[in-house]
Amino acid sequence: QISELLKPHRVCLVTPVVLNHSSQPCGRSANRLVVLSLWRGYLVINKQPVRVESTFSYLEICSINIHSLTQIVLETDRQTLSFSVLHIEDLEAMVSHMTASLKRIFPDSSPGKLLKMIPPDLQQRLLTLTGVIEEQLNSQPGPCGGFSDTYAALCDFNEMSFREEIQWDVDNIYYINNWRQFNLQDFSHLDSRDLALTVAALSFNQWFTKIYCKELKLSVDIQQQLTFLLSRSPSLEELSLEASGLKLDFAIKMAAALREHTSSTLQSINLSGNPIEDKGVIALSQELGNLAEGLKHLSLSRVSMTARGLGCLSQVLSSTQLFSASLTHLDLSGNPGSLVTEEAMFLFKFLSSTNSLSHLDLSDTNCPLDTLFVSLSAGCCYKLIHLNLARNPFSHRKVREVTRSIREFFSQSCELKYVGLSATKLPPQALRLLLQGLATNSRLFGLELDLSSCEV
Repeated sequence: QISELLKPHRVCLVTPVVLNHSSQPCGRSANRLVVLSLWRGYLVINKQPVRVESTFSYLEICSINIHSLTQIVLETDRQTLSFSVLHIEDLEAMVSHMTASLKRIFPDSSPGKLLKMIPPDLQQRLLTLTGVIEEQLNSQPGPCGGFSDTYAALCDFNEMSFREEIQWDVDNIYYINNWRQFNLQDFSHLDSRDLALTVAALSFNQWFTKIYCKELKLSVDIQQQLTFLLSRSPSLEELSLEASGLKLDFAIKMAAALREHTSSTLQSINLSGNPIEDKGVIALSQELGNLAEGLKHLSLSRVSMTARGLGCLSQVLSSTQLFSASLTHLDLSGNPGSLVTEEAMFLFKFLSSTNSLSHLDLSDTNCPLDTLFVSLSAGCCYKLIHLNLARNPFSHRKVREVTRSIREFFSQSCELKYVGLSATKLPPQALRLLLQGLATNSRLFGLELDLSSCEV
């Protein structure tokens, strides 16, 4: 009868209880049943017709207080439930089930900490019990770090329908292929609220390390869950949200989330194709230096950034020692005019000091190549593999003599595989120095040099 009443929720435990009410004589009231399903508890009136008196999600539990060997008080966000069980074994079974369910929902948590009050003669017994449960679940997580359990519990908590295709894709395709990158486009057919709940489940997941999306406009609901994820994820290393309809406000909220998450593992950020503007770039820049692991990849191509935003970012890069060792990929392309003022000198300062860059894209930024090659020859000869400088002027001023740094850079480079100089209108003398440098370099092989539309 109870199973029928609570469908489609599966009944896991039924315990007879006596509800305690301080307002009633002797503090006792009529008999009830506490029914526990996977993610929710029910207080059921045990007389015909059987009906649910109240319900609570385990996510609402603030504390579990044991007042005696048989009396338990549950504090939730919305109510306080005080009841007595018949046997201590019933109490242990209830506590075990609720803490085990919470551990499955939040794999990086310790639900045993919810036990705020325990009688001395029960303390060791219950703490050992919850400790064993946590240890077992830590050693045997579900597929993809128990993602589907977290997702199912959040569906229950938010009173939203559980989408079985999400569970199937993650538990089968992602798990079997050992994919750690969660691609939001795989679920682009879903309603935005369903996709937002999927992102919310990732906030507690320790399996997935990458979030990817390209050319899929993300709703406000999804953006909100992404910033929450950034504020608490225990495992996120890479965030790539290219051309996803994100604007200034998202970048500011993302910066606040990174500031809040002092142990963030984030190492790669790609917000290319989103008009986050100077204010968004500046807000993010101020938090990048605080990332514990140091940033490895940063892509801010086509973000409507001007010289002001790039100047602030470059100041952070040049003044934070960690970036010299960590940053390997930097893409600032497609921000016209961003390297045309004196503020560009902060970027040139970073590039001229010893660094770890292997990929650098400054195409279409109005970067003066004569000044840039001075910096590249000083700090970027040994590790740079990919260099794209297309659609930039050679200089912002009339020059009589071309800098010899071009020859120095190309003669000393060790790893170059691609250099893009299309539509740069290189002066003949600059091209001559470039070729002379390559001619004397015995370390390079298989280099692709793009000089298209250079009018040489």
